[in-house]
Amino acid sequence: MKSRLWAGIFFVLTCLLVAGCTDEGADKEEVEAEVSDEAILAVVEMNVEKLMVKDLDGYMETIHSESPVYETTEETITELFNYTLDIELQNLEIKEQTDKEVIVAYTQRTVETEAGDFQNNETTGEHTLRLDDGQWKIYNSEVIAVNPLPQEEQEMEQETVEMAGEYAAKLESVAKPFDEEEWILSSYKEAEGAATAVYLPEGENLGNYSQIITYDFYEDGNIHSDLAHFIDVFEQSLNDMATVDVEFQRFNATETEVSYQFALNGDPTEPDQEEIGRVFILDDDMYVVRYTKMDSSIENRDEVVDMLREI
Repeated sequence: MKSRLWAGIFFVLTCLLVAGCTDEGADKEEVEAEVSDEAILAVVEMNVEKLMVKDLDGYMETIHSESPVYETTEETITELFNYTLDIELQNLEIKEQTDKEVIVAYTQRTVETEAGDFQNNETTGEHTLRLDDGQWKIYNSEVIAVNPLPQEEQEMEQETVEMAGEYAAKLESVAKPFDEEEWILSSYKEAEGAATAVYLPEGENLGNYSQIITYDFYEDGNIHSDLAHFIDVFEQSLNDMATVDVEFQRFNATETEVSYQFALNGDPTEPDQEEIGRVFILDDDMYVVRYTKMDSSIENRDEVVDMLREI
């Protein structure tokens, strides 16, 4: 069974973090500008267009410079550039409008055009735009719903994947306390400042798997987001994606590492699953190692915890 949480967690994090949360105490932009429906909607359309063509500078031009997560956006949006996406905006509607702030409702259909692990989806939400030096830009956003689009499971043969790139040596240097003949490197991707390596049991593939071990690397992650903030955002994003409560626990926390465990059961759009993970800091870089079991509970919890702590 394939988990949308595993494949789609970063997409939801991006939706939540890129646009941010409303800052009720923020000073309103004092610059007067013409409130044009066409100019407002053009910003939302440009935001999507720049994402599709992987233009980071152009994308950031659509984000308000005083958004509380402006810097986080710039650091994380490149992760989506690993995918080739076709994004279609629908039902754009200006719901509220003043001289200083506008709320735009939208529906966004996002489909990956190349074979990969991205979960195609339809998102509904609302953008809030404010004036930034006389121009309308996205200040914050609320994601109302993320619904998966129907897609056929791809039958893929398991291929040998090479770990090569700027951060490959970083991930190769950490331990692999499992039989690498039984667990095969099935995916390796890099973005600016980040890398992910995925291991699956021999004979399984990213279209359908029973277990998965994931290594995530974030260069200078401890500088950009400390452990407490990272785990808070991770837990919140899990709850935002799921339609039922996620049982989330933290343990073995120190200044340089924290472990967690979560279980998801009874979600109508997501298979039952349980995950144990460990986040740790090494030379200001952040590593996240995760073991996920699909459709059943993790019976050998202590063994998994010990395995992750060997990394």
